[in-house]
Amino acid sequence: MSGFAANQILTHGALALGGVEFELFGILYSRRLNTTAAIFWAIALVVRMRPAKSS
Repeated sequence: MSGFAANQILTHGALALGGVEFELFGILYSRRLNTTAAIFWAIALVVRMRPAKSS
C-alpha cells in the first residue's frame, strides 16, 4: 500500500506541476484534480506509515 501511495503522489504531483491535462474514460484529469489526488495520497501515506497505538 505504501509503495502504491508513493507512486500516486509522484505521478499526480508531476502531472499537476507540469500542468498536463487529459481525459481518460470520461474523467478530465485537470491540474486541480491531480493536485487534490496528490494531497489525498500523501495523507493516506502518512496515516498508513504512522505506528499503531499499543494498548
